[in-house]
Amino acid sequence: MERPIEEIDRIIALCEELLLVGRKRVPLCMEERLRRLQCTLPFCAPELHTGVTIVHLMDQLFDLQAGLLGRRIDRAAYPEPDDFD
Repeated sequence: MERPIEEIDRIIALCEELLLVGRKRVPLCMEERLRRLQCTLPFCAPELHTGVTIVHLMDQLFDLQAGLLGRRIDRAAYPEPDDFD
């Protein structure tokens, strides 16, 4: 998994689908996927678990995404030399 932001987007979309069909908790079948995502993060983050409410997991995922996007914004403050043409 090279792009954790994209994987977070996919997991959020799955969580939204689960909410739409009336699920309240994150199913156990997502445990491995969450573990793999956690291993790809470039910083230490709270553990992601199944069995919690879907809303709780989505809050965690949005926080992770904001952290990852913040890192991208930091890099954007230093444009490549070609950007000045």
